[in-house]
Amino acid sequence: MYSEWEQLKWAGWDIALWIRHGWCPQHGKRPSKRCPVCNGIARKATADAQEVDGMMSTSDVQYRTLHDAAAKYPGLAPGTTEIWYMKPEWFRNGSGGEQPDPANLDRTHIHLGSVAEHIRERLWIALQGEIWSPGGEARDLIRQAGLKHTSMSVGDVIVQDEGGVRMAYVVASSGFDYLGVAGRKP
Repeated sequence: MYSEWEQLKWAGWDIALWIRHGWCPQHGKRPSKRCPVCNGIARKATADAQEVDGMMSTSDVQYRTLHDAAAKYPGLAPGTTEIWYMKPEWFRNGSGGEQPDPANLDRTHIHLGSVAEHIRERLWIALQGEIWSPGGEARDLIRQAGLKHTSMSVGDVIVQDEGGVRMAYVVASSGFDYLGVAGRKP
């Protein structure tokens, strides 16, 4: 397993997010009052967070597809790993631990896109709202898809091609649970 610091680096977090979440990019540890990088960036991150809190979106750019977020995390470029987010009417069931039918995902989930990244843990990190849509860039995409959540959550599904078989994994409270063989492609 990789350290949280390594996961943040791979997910493409910018320096302000590292500091906001308790890591200094200069020395890879908790921020220090003596470190000039920590102090300067922490002040900017605090100001940025206050600005975001007061606005619906800080970005004029809106994603049309999940792949538009590849500039923030290259693993979101087009690929074969399918991302399925829960429909609002299934959210309570899915986030409560009920497992969907992998052969009929379109009944309970919406296919958000297919991406290049194949490591599920990296995808989960990359698909947190503060990573792939820190300024609200995904707001219109999420709304147009009929979804209500931006961050990958417990109950969302990742489908991966493993030796020609489409295997479905649901986000669990800790890691991922294997669901079974997925149905038809979206």
